[in-house]
Amino acid sequence: MTDLYDRLFPQFDETGSDKIPSHVFTGAIDDYVAGYTTRQQIITGFALDSDAVADLDKLLAHVDGLVGVQAKMRWLQEFHSTCMLAEDHLKYTTKASFADRVGMV
Repeated sequence: MTDLYDRLFPQFDETGSDKIPSHVFTGAIDDYVAGYTTRQQIITGFALDSDAVADLDKLLAHVDGLVGVQAKMRWLQEFHSTCMLAEDHLKYTTKASFADRVGMV
């Protein structure tokens, strides 16, 4: 099984890997926050296994717990930036640092 971090930011981009493009994933999370996409649609769309679903649930619980549109919009901006930095291995190069930054703890 593969956790969400490893699906988004594999250490080696292998041909045929099950990498989730981070831009597409951040778009799905943005749509979820706006109420246009459900948790189940994200799970099905990205073929998430139980490890990745557990991570997704932590992520969604964090964003659902934010109060107010401004807080959610700010978090979405930060989430996108964090994903871009992690994808290029510039920062947040461990699951723990990524999870801490985006509230998946």
